Amino acid sequence: LQHRMVDTFMAYEQVKSLLYRAVCELDGAGDDAAACVHALQVLVDRNGRKIFGEAIQLHGGMGITDELDIGHYAKRLMMINTTFGNGDYHQAKFNELRYSA
Repeated sequence: LQHRMVDTFMAYEQVKSLLYRAVCELDGAGDDAAACVHALQVLVDRNGRKIFGEAIQLHGGMGITDELDIGHYAKRLMMINTTFGNGDYHQAKFNELRYSA
């Protein structure tokens, strides 16, 4: 149980660190601003799924119901991915920006 909690905490910290970098790039109008935002969305998709998947597992059947906030956050992440593009879309955009000629 402790290791699963640490893994989810580390996934959260990775997203937070990349968020800080993306904000700094956008604030300074750096060349990597768009690539950082796409990388951030990829990490939000991957780590967000990991975090809410673990949270639902740790809370059992209650984690999926509307009575707990976990279910709301899981639905919100799915809507964010639908609205702004999922990780695969942003991975392709990141690769296009970073590795194109």
